[in-house]
Amino acid sequence: MKKTLVALAVLGSFAGVASAATSVTLYGTVDAGYEGWSYGKDFSSFNNTFVQGGTSEANSKIGVKGQEDLGNGLAATFQLEGDVNADVGSADLFNRESTVGLKGAFGEVKVGKSKSQMELALGGVVPGRRVADVDLYSVAAKRHSNGLFYSYDNAGFSFGADVTTKGGALGNDHEGEKGQKVGWGVRAGYAGNVGGNVTLLARAAYQRDGVVLPNDKQQYEAGGLLAAVIPYSNNALTVGVAYAQGRGDAADLLSAKAGDHRIYADKARTWSGVIASTFGPNDSAYVKYQQRKGKLDDGSVAYNGNVWAIGYEHALSKRTSVYADVAYATIKDTGGEKNKGTATGYSVGLSHSF
Repeated sequence: MKKTLVALAVLGSFAGVASAATSVTLYGTVDAGYEGWSYGKDFSSFNNTFVQGGTSEANSKIGVKGQEDLGNGLAATFQLEGDVNADVGSADLFNRESTVGLKGAFGEVKVGKSKSQMELALGGVVPGRRVADVDLYSVAAKRHSNGLFYSYDNAGFSFGADVTTKGGALGNDHEGEKGQKVGWGVRAGYAGNVGGNVTLLARAAYQRDGVVLPNDKQQYEAGGLLAAVIPYSNNALTVGVAYAQGRGDAADLLSAKAGDHRIYADKARTWSGVIASTFGPNDSAYVKYQQRKGKLDDGSVAYNGNVWAIGYEHALSKRTSVYADVAYATIKDTGGEKNKGTATGYSVGLSHSF
């Protein structure tokens, strides 16, 4: 009985917030399907290095956002967003976004947890689902927590910056501890027509996540994205490239052997290229390539790999689509054992956004 009353009280509080706001929007994506992998020699020891970037906007998620007009061009905003695991019905609320802020002619200022400047610079252009959802970053955190975020957009130009508490990168277990550094990031970009109905998109960012590595160096990343959308015969061809370079914890990029203390990369580099096209109003396809390289602090090579992917998507409506992806990856660890492995993956799925 007490649990029921508590649940009703929580729901009532949300209803109160919703009725007080000028506008509240519930949104999300439910994506479910099947994926399979076939591993070559030794590749399983690398823990699927290239797959599942984890922050893709195509992943299953649920969120609520709202805006209240405060007058004189000023508005209050909030956004809560979290991952949903459609296969088992669980959710992590609200691990993707939890912010409240103000916006006006000056731009938008918000506080909480949100996308880092590197994610804002690199995300939203290179396609790929499930097995082909490769990580565009070298080492940077995709989200910053306990942060102050600023963004400004005008006439196609965009600018953003954020600053966090010490070690405020999402996933840093030492946040706020003595010895950690304040995290921060900046970005700039442009999106607009450059003639002949061709749209150009250019972004660049730099960030330090506030994470101090075992070698007493700070984790950082710099990179950018350049893409062009070219119309042809009532279709659109997108050509893009993304690059990122940094220094940081390589635990997700290299499966450290037992007793191997060298689990941080002194230099990590990733570049990705994509060609995508629409085919009529309901169909699209892409081809993607990515290369990843990393060196340990002693100069030895930690990993050196490539991934190729192709995908096709058919829209059943504006919100519902079916898709299929195939990916092939190779990686070579020359950090001592010189293992080399390959993996082939495929996936099919159904996605609905609301």
